[in-house]
Amino acid sequence: MSIKIFYPFNPHISIAMHRIRDALLRYMPPEVSLTLDKSDDAIHILDFVGQHPTIEDGVLHPKSGLMRSVPSLPVTSKYVIIYHCPPPLEFRSYTSEYRRLFEGSRLVIGTYERSYVYPCDAKINYYRTAWGYEPEVFYPRSSEKKYLALTTGYVIPDERIDWIAYACKVHGKPMVHIGGRNVVDELRATYGGLNITHYEKISDDNLANLYSSSWFTNAMRELFGFELPAVEGYACGSQPILLDLPCYRYWFNDFGIFVKSRDDVVEALSKPVNVTPKAEILERFKWKNIAPKIWERILEACTS
Repeated sequence: MSIKIFYPFNPHISIAMHRIRDALLRYMPPEVSLTLDKSDDAIHILDFVGQHPTIEDGVLHPKSGLMRSVPSLPVTSKYVIIYHCPPPLEFRSYTSEYRRLFEGSRLVIGTYERSYVYPCDAKINYYRTAWGYEPEVFYPRSSEKKYLALTTGYVIPDERIDWIAYACKVHGKPMVHIGGRNVVDELRATYGGLNITHYEKISDDNLANLYSSSWFTNAMRELFGFELPAVEGYACGSQPILLDLPCYRYWFNDFGIFVKSRDDVVEALSKPVNVTPKAEILERFKWKNIAPKIWERILEACTS
């Protein structure tokens, strides 16, 4: 039996989220094939981010004037949602559409406990999973550490990039940021003399090199986002820093450093340590072990 999947490439979401899509497509079961025709009797997979369109319909939200928080409902009743992160607080007053979208889905897939999935009281079929990494790409590339810390992203407060920048300034050490130029410009203006290197839209190989060249990797997300940097950084021999929240303790408790304040980050970054990734942890997060279980749940929810 051939099963078709409609899973469009979404240019509005982050490159890290594209890596999740790439992994799921790489480990598709043999009976599954990708279709570009959304009118087909296919299972639709939607990337949910919160404030960006889930699919490429490009419709502006009538109240906020921004891209719609959610798309028009899929043309099929067979769809699943990849729940990357909740909507920011300012968007939650616009989310009357969320309930219909979520309760109409066959399955919602995410990394954190059900109570973090908004709307919290929606009646959904939920599967909690870790996101993984590819060991052929993410492994220690070099023992030379050029940067005290690596940060990623586009939103300074939500991702606590300012905490990392402050700590690097206190310790007089360089950092590297992968993401928006606006982030780097603001950090330089705030922390005069900050030694920060900037990259954007780099290859996975270059990303692995930068992880390997950094003592610490910032994996802090206030809005409970997916945490690929924690896994990928650790696999490359960089120590992940995370907010001390249950959703992160659940997956990363045995190898993360957990912080609650900017002072905690300053203290953590004062003690660089060489990280030797443990085989049992690496095995747990390999996509080849994670993706097949995700597909099993997708097919179970959409074909039974």
